[in-house]
Amino acid sequence: SSFDASFDYQTAGWDDLIGAGLGQYENRDLLKSWFFYGSPYTGSFSWAASFRLDQEGIDGLAQQYALDMTWMPHENWSLKFNNFYRQGDGMVIASGPGKITEYDRRLFHNYINLSGLLSDKLELSMIFQWAILDADTKAVYDIRGHHLSPVSAVDNSFTDQRFTSQIKLRYRLGAYSDIYVVYNRGAGQFDQDVGSKEWLSELNSMWQQRDQDQLTFKVRYLF
Repeated sequence: SSFDASFDYQTAGWDDLIGAGLGQYENRDLLKSWFFYGSPYTGSFSWAASFRLDQEGIDGLAQQYALDMTWMPHENWSLKFNNFYRQGDGMVIASGPGKITEYDRRLFHNYINLSGLLSDKLELSMIFQWAILDADTKAVYDIRGHHLSPVSAVDNSFTDQRFTSQIKLRYRLGAYSDIYVVYNRGAGQFDQDVGSKEWLSELNSMWQQRDQDQLTFKVRYLF
């Protein structure tokens, strides 16, 4: 098993990345910490977890949690289940010339991957990824003379949700020679009505009303 920890200190300075080409402002000192544990990679099950506590943005604080699990019930099969969640009130995004918005946000990402051999030459893999970002406006600022001036009565809140899934069959004909059958399904949804709907119900809606539905057949043969 393994354990890691890190502590980072970032000095104050001009932020010319968030609003690249839109204006610079002086950012504060930032402290960041990270802790990680990984279990031994023995047996059929292993896992790893991490936690972050960061100062971020103009005056925000964020917590981040991650959990990765791998299960191998057989030497030819594996199931990976990875989750990532970050919440905090200091996500800063440029929202126009000379203007930035600081958000109170929740970000979740889920990844599932099942892969294995159906026979010596036939492989199956199934992948599902889902990400959702809720960003609620905390404050809006104008950049004036490298200083931030608060702007009132402006709401730039948004929700961005996306998912993609794939089922792939690969038949090996020989070295660098394969037959593939791949099915993809995915969707995305963006709106400004933050927190009014349940995440799982929105995922179900996107699954039913997807904007990507594709079947691909491919042959690769080495002469």
